[in-house]
Formats: sequence, C-alpha cells, structure tokens
Amino acid sequence: MNTFTNALRSETIKLTSLRSTWIYAILLTGTLYGPLVLIGLLTNSEEAITLKDLTSGAPIFAIVTVAFIGASIAGTIEERMHIHAFLTQPTRHLWLIARIVVSTIFIALNFIIGFALALLATTILMDNPYDFSSTADLNTSLLFILLAGVLAGGLAVISRSKIVAIVIPISLVLIISQLIQIAAAQISALVPLWLIEPFSRAPQLFIQTPEAGWGFGQTQPLLFNLAIITAWIVVPVWAAFAVNARRDVG
Repeated sequence: MNTFTNALRSETIKLTSLRSTWIYAILLTGTLYGPLVLIGLLTNSEEAITLKDLTSGAPIFAIVTVAFIGASIAGTIEERMHIHAFLTQPTRHLWLIARIVVSTIFIALNFIIGFALALLATTILMDNPYDFSSTADLNTSLLFILLAGVLAGGLAVISRSKIVAIVIPISLVLIISQLIQIAAAQISALVPLWLIEPFSRAPQLFIQTPEAGWGFGQTQPLLFNLAIITAWIVVPVWAAFAVNARRDVG
C-alpha cells in the first residue's frame, strides 16, 4: 500500500509541477462555464435551464481532456521519465495505474468545478428557472469524456506519440463519427460500422426511443450497447498495459 501511495504522490508531483497542467485546468473549466456566461450576456431567453444547457461545452471539454491525457502520458514516455519507476517500483504497471488515477481525479475535479461555475454563471446572469428532471445529457457527456480519455491514454502508451494520442481520438469524435453516421444513413451496408462506433452507442444508454431494432436511427438492445462501449474501454486499457509490460524502454 505504501508503494502505491508513493507512486500516486510521484505522479501527482509530476503533474502539478508542470505549468501546462494549470493551463489545462483553466481550459477545462472554461469550456463548461464559458458558454453559459456568453448566453447569459447575449440572450434574454426565459426558457428553463436544463442539464443539457449546463453541459453544452462538454464536447470541447472532451477534446481538451484528450489533449491533456495524450500529451501528459506520451510526453512522460517520450522523455523516458517512466524508466525511474521501472527501476524503483515492484511492477511496471504501478506508475501507469497511478497516472490513470491521478489524471482521472484531475479531470473529475475540473468537471465539477466547471459545472459549479456554469451553475453560478446562470444564477448571476439569468433569472430562468431550472429543470433538472432529465439527466440523460449529463450522463452522455460524462461517458463521452470517459471514452475520449481512455482512447487518448491507450494510444499514448501504445504509440509513444503525442500526435497520435491526440489526433486520432479527436478525429474520431469530430470527423470519423459524423462521417460514419452520414454514410450509414445513406448506405445500409455501412450500418454495421455505425453499430460498433462508440460515440453513437453512448447516447442510447440514456435516451430510449420506441423505435427498437437494428436499422440506422433505431435503438439497439441495452446489453449490445453496453458490450460495445465496454469493449472500447477495455481494449485500449488492456493494450496499454500489455505494451507497457513488454516494451524496451532504452
């Protein structure tokens, strides 16, 4: 236990000692409260404020998360900073587990702070009522961020490249996912691609429609969606640990 605590302390010091970490913190929180400040200053809508409004910046939050995790983990490996951990810790996995824990806490804290500031902004700048009856958008946003972060971290360890770890997840979120949806809507043969694409599965876990089936635009079974999303989380994590255990660090 003391060894893991020391690993956590080491990874925390590494992250908090970097100026870029605090720049990421400002960007992450700003993506959530920034849009609400603009809306409060520029609009006079009297509609109720929902969790969808408060998490409208979540897609950008996910992109910044990718940049943070991809750059921090790949940067550590590129600069060979993990070699010391290999020499001083009882297992190669310990530094990576500690980095995952510390990064997850960092991202979670920034989301909580950003969400709280977004709520504060609406309280100060708007007189609109609140309607938090539906949590689907909040849950979907959190799952999007988790998926993007896991992909970035996995690719960072596998590729040892900041560019690969950042560009591929962002491309999947912003471009590839959208292209797959557009193509699947027009070509039925491409529907299987849409069925295994994680960012199309995520909303279906929380937004159920009466159109159940296997066609494009329909809702697939809950267990199927869970299996696809779980695979997209488990495979990058497993691959990262497998590569970390076997790769030559010289």
